[in-house]
Amino acid sequence: MSKLEHPLARQATEIASGDRKLGQIMRLAGAFERLDAHLRAELPASARPHVRIVRIDGSCLVIAADSSAWAMRARTLAAGLLAQAQAMWPGKLDRTRVVVAPSLQGKR
Repeated sequence: MSKLEHPLARQATEIASGDRKLGQIMRLAGAFERLDAHLRAELPASARPHVRIVRIDGSCLVIAADSSAWAMRARTLAAGLLAQAQAMWPGKLDRTRVVVAPSLQGKR
């Protein structure tokens, strides 16, 4: 069952239908969820436990890696991930930023 098929997700969608701003936030959250899943699948299998998309900051796709070594690898993948993200994201994306986040270790 996907997160959007969950009964609570359906209830949240019904509640958001009466609030334009909340509806917009929920649509962006859903778009990010789909983007994250797609880009994660595009990462090389060896990178998946170490690299992830963490947020969209304005027009910047923010990628986190759990070490500086994996951050270097993520930088080599960033242009391809950005191109794919541009095709999926409802807003403008024109750059990437790679950050080191040791707290990602073991979060899969």
